[in-house]
Amino acid sequence: MNKTTRSYDSSNRKLQAQKNRESVLRVSRDLFQKQGFKKTSIEQIAKESGLAKPTVYALFKSKEGILLAIIDSSISKESFEDLVRQACRGETAKERFDITAKMCREIYEAESTNLASLKNFAGISPEVKNLENQMEERRYLRQEKSVKQMKNMGLIKSNISVQKARDVIWALTGRDFYRMLVTDRGWSPSEYETWVSKTLLTTLGNEENHEGEPL
Repeated sequence: MNKTTRSYDSSNRKLQAQKNRESVLRVSRDLFQKQGFKKTSIEQIAKESGLAKPTVYALFKSKEGILLAIIDSSISKESFEDLVRQACRGETAKERFDITAKMCREIYEAESTNLASLKNFAGISPEVKNLENQMEERRYLRQEKSVKQMKNMGLIKSNISVQKARDVIWALTGRDFYRMLVTDRGWSPSEYETWVSKTLLTTLGNEENHEGEPL
């Protein structure tokens, strides 16, 4: 087999794997919404996807892995990375926190549409609770570079450490606040975005680097 043939075969396998992945995500999303996460089995997902059960396991490892992939697919990788780049280019605390709030709104709004709200899945089982914990830990780690950069630029109040700033940003930008304010209390996503940005700015922003705005 020559190099061209091997490359062609490899491309075909990748394309087929991507099609299988998309099929599993589409079927799983429908099943989770119709009958719930707990009542949906890997066997059922595989059958309705037209795939063997080992193939589904090879792609996602577990049912929780499928759920995480659905959540991650709510906003495209390109859109997410573009928002991260915008945030990193911000020269003032207000610009940074505006983008942070916009990112949270777009992610959680997309998740709510994609999964009819994560609230339906939280706490269903120890495995799903563990999945949520993993997601929150990942979110906390992703914020480290940006917070350190803001601190070095003098955008964070001098009396607030990097650790405290990370903790505050992680807490205020979490899914729980979106659920409580938008899903439970009926705020619009726009109102939530504005609240997050202004609260972060008031709590953490260095007054020498922004003009204060009332909440």
